[in-house]
Amino acid sequence: MISLPNGIESDRGGGTECVILFYLKDGCHLCEQMSIELRDFVGGSDFCCNIVIRERDIEDDSNWYETFREYVPVLVVGGEEVCPYFLDRAELHTAIIKEVKRHE
Repeated sequence: MISLPNGIESDRGGGTECVILFYLKDGCHLCEQMSIELRDFVGGSDFCCNIVIRERDIEDDSNWYETFREYVPVLVVGGEEVCPYFLDRAELHTAIIKEVKRHE
């Protein structure tokens, strides 16, 4: 299931939820590319949890802007930054598994 602008949700996998924060900036071509790849990753993966991606435009919040202004796109899973600038499927998969195990 895709729901924008709040993000992407995968309604598979039982009750465990893994939230991925996707920090981006409007007009950023790397952000647009990661968004496409992220949708493909979530849609094509069979995780044992519900994946929720929450998009965060850094220009909407001064704290986000200060933290990520030169560092977008970037994903945050379980409080850890992963995949700066480019989606690394293996890195994201590892972060999701780690987050799911943390909640078991």
